[in-house]
Amino acid sequence: MTDKELKRLRRRDLIQMLLEKTRKAESMEKELAELQAELEAKNASIEKSASIAEASMNMNHILETAQKAADQYVVNVRIRTEEKLASFERDKEEQFALLAQKEEEVNSRLFRQEAEVNAKLMAQEAEVNTRLMQREMESSRRIEEKEAEVNASLAKKEAEVNARLKEQEELVRKRCDEMLLDARQKSQKYWEDVQTQMKKYMASQMSSSEAK
Repeated sequence: MTDKELKRLRRRDLIQMLLEKTRKAESMEKELAELQAELEAKNASIEKSASIAEASMNMNHILETAQKAADQYVVNVRIRTEEKLASFERDKEEQFALLAQKEEEVNSRLFRQEAEVNAKLMAQEAEVNTRLMQREMESSRRIEEKEAEVNASLAKKEAEVNARLKEQEELVRKRCDEMLLDARQKSQKYWEDVQTQMKKYMASQMSSSEAK
C-alpha cells in the first residue's frame, strides 16, 4: 500500500488493518501448534506398532523427516514472522505518523475555528454594546426632552398661577382701598352730622337761655 493510499485511510480503517495483521500472526502460531500435534500423533502411532525394529526404523525416518520439516517450517515461519513483524512495525509507525499528522491538522482546524468563533463573538458583543449605548443615549435624550417639556410646562403654569395671584392680589387691594375710602367717607359724614347736631343743640340751648 502506498503512502497516498495510507493517507486516505481513516483512523478506523488503520486500526482494522492492525487487527488483521495481528490475526494473521495468531493464525501462523496456530498452524505451528497443529504441526506439533500431528507429530505427536505420529509418534503415538509408532509406539503402537507391533514390530519394534520396524517401529524404530519408521520412527527414525519419521522423526528425521518431521524434524527437517519442522526445522524448515520453523525457519520459514520465523522469517515470515520477522518480515510480517517488521512490516507491521513499519505500517504501525507510518499509521501513527499519519494519525499524529491528522490529529495535528484537526487541532489546527479546531484552533482556527475557535479563533474565528471568538472573533465573531467579540464582534457581536461589540455590536450589541454599541446598540445598547445608542439606545441608552437615545433614552437619555428623550428623558432630557421630557424633563425640559415638563419644566417648561411647570414654569408656564407657575407663571399663570403667579399672574392669577397677582390679579387677585390687585383686586383684593383695590377692594380694600375702596372699602377703606368708603369707611373714611362714612366716618367723615358721621362726624359732620354729629357736629351739625351739636351746633343745632347749642343754638337751641342759647335760644332757650336768652328767652328766660
